[in-house]
Amino acid sequence: MIKEAISTCVILLCMCILLSCVNKDYPTEEVKETKRFIAEELIQQIKEELNELQSVSIESAHIQAIKKGDNKEDTTIQNRFTQYNDSPFVMYQQFETTHSSANASEKLTQVAQYVTKELAYVYNQQSDVWMEVPVELREDLNLHHDPKAELQQYLSIAEEYSHLIKVEEFEETDKEYELRVEGAGMEVRSAVVQSLELSSLINEQQSSDLVNHMEIKELEFIVSVEKKTNMINRMDINIQLAMQHNGDQVDMYLETYLNVQDFNKTELNGIPDDIIENAEEYKMELGNME
Repeated sequence: MIKEAISTCVILLCMCILLSCVNKDYPTEEVKETKRFIAEELIQQIKEELNELQSVSIESAHIQAIKKGDNKEDTTIQNRFTQYNDSPFVMYQQFETTHSSANASEKLTQVAQYVTKELAYVYNQQSDVWMEVPVELREDLNLHHDPKAELQQYLSIAEEYSHLIKVEEFEETDKEYELRVEGAGMEVRSAVVQSLELSSLINEQQSSDLVNHMEIKELEFIVSVEKKTNMINRMDINIQLAMQHNGDQVDMYLETYLNVQDFNKTELNGIPDDIIENAEEYKMELGNME
């Protein structure tokens, strides 16, 4: 009798251990779908918060490295974009771009514009002057896209690939969420093409050509989100492509990051007096401005 009881206990213990291992190593589809729903819901909340922002500053960098044999070329584009859509401004934008590469000297581009209901001024880097723009031409002041639009596009990529977000890759720390998408090969082709186009380093045709001829070795897409506000703190996108060309191994690396800062912080109370007093008459098409 005692032997039978012991045998029964041993069998039950083994079954418990076995079931525990099965549940741990093979999460159910229901758990995966739950995590996918959480990720998609969080992305939607972030998009809604972005739409409500009255001001934001974004620092970004797009770094491209191409290595062929022993030769390596680097190109970096750094941006800082600040925009206010808060009274008294209909729009205030300040944009700085630094473009450097192994084959060219560093180039800095600066653009700024103030737009209120009554006045509009734009900075012309070519002549280093501020110009007063007539009211009837204010619509021409759309020099750069809304910086929030770029964030929305990156978020749409993450949303498109939410099915690749694994349980252990959706992490939650004390202060922020980390949404992580990882993949390689053709399953992440669309994400790589879209990310290359958004990088400002490669146009649409070039991005498609690259992905068609190169192997996608790695895609890493990380979105860090502040828990209290559901606002993006940072995005990191890392891409590695590879191919053989004339017997040489060619590797291409693209690293992109965006830091998002100063949510709804407005430091400007109006257009500075010196700009109003010294501004010149608008005499050129904004489309010709660098």
